[in-house]
Amino acid sequence: EGERRQRERDEWNALNRQRLERERQEREEALLREREAAIPTAEMTSIKVEVSQRIEFGQGRTDIPPIFMEQLSGVIQIMKDNPEMKLQIEGHADRSEVETAELQRMSGSFGNSIDLSVRRADAVQNHMVQNGISASRVRTTGYSDEFAAPNAPSEGAASSAAASNRKVTFSVIQEIKIKGTIGFGAMSDTLTVESQALMSEVFSVLQSMPHLVVRVEGHSCSAPMWGMSNTQLSEMRAASVVRKLEDMGVTKGRLDAKGWGETRPMASNATQPGKKLNRRVEFHVQSRESERSMRAMISDETARQRLARDSSAVAGLRG
Repeated sequence: EGERRQRERDEWNALNRQRLERERQEREEALLREREAAIPTAEMTSIKVEVSQRIEFGQGRTDIPPIFMEQLSGVIQIMKDNPEMKLQIEGHADRSEVETAELQRMSGSFGNSIDLSVRRADAVQNHMVQNGISASRVRTTGYSDEFAAPNAPSEGAASSAAASNRKVTFSVIQEIKIKGTIGFGAMSDTLTVESQALMSEVFSVLQSMPHLVVRVEGHSCSAPMWGMSNTQLSEMRAASVVRKLEDMGVTKGRLDAKGWGETRPMASNATQPGKKLNRRVEFHVQSRESERSMRAMISDETARQRLARDSSAVAGLRG
């Protein structure tokens, strides 16, 4: 009797896996049809979600303290509740860690506070991915002590002010969302003629929001390349998009290129529709860099008048 029930459970599980796989393939095919049939457009996203949780770390540590696991679970739930949302995971260090890293560097031993802040962000990202969040929806960066609280003493663990700087924070990634495909020649970084209309749409968004600093991301599927890696090709394609937009008139320094290769798939690489969806370009607004750009522009009268017409930009300026 027990063996019969186990066989029934196994059969049910196998049927359920087949159903889920069929539904996934149908979603990917529908997404691909929508992308290929879309009229080329680009617009800014406006995701009205705030992720206020913060994860604090021990002096020189990158392991997530158990006391903060509940907060991290809250972040994961927010991501699951908002499936279109992407998240920037920001790692930070305190000034005593920076001083220690500098002393280690001068003595010839390993030490880098930026590495420490990146590793903190990576630890949080890895936990989120292990708990069901797609890697395509998260990004990490390390700021060392760039945004440390002012006047925080340098006693490290003995100072609550310094301890509050050893952290990971989160910000929702706003994007220039495109409908359509930015295409390239086969195994090439040369933009296709058909991509021009969509590039013009992206350019218009960038010109209407002159404070934006944007990372242009190139992504590939997992199919092997001849003569180069998928990461190299995606980097070349992202750089090609940056050059084109700068040639069209976007100020140099507002855009940077990043190639992810096949490491951030949004669909399965087991099917042709999935592979086509994974070959893509994304435009991610860099929130902290955009805020710095905005503050700099406020000191310029002409730029200030342009910003005054962008209420969403002014409303988003922190502190």
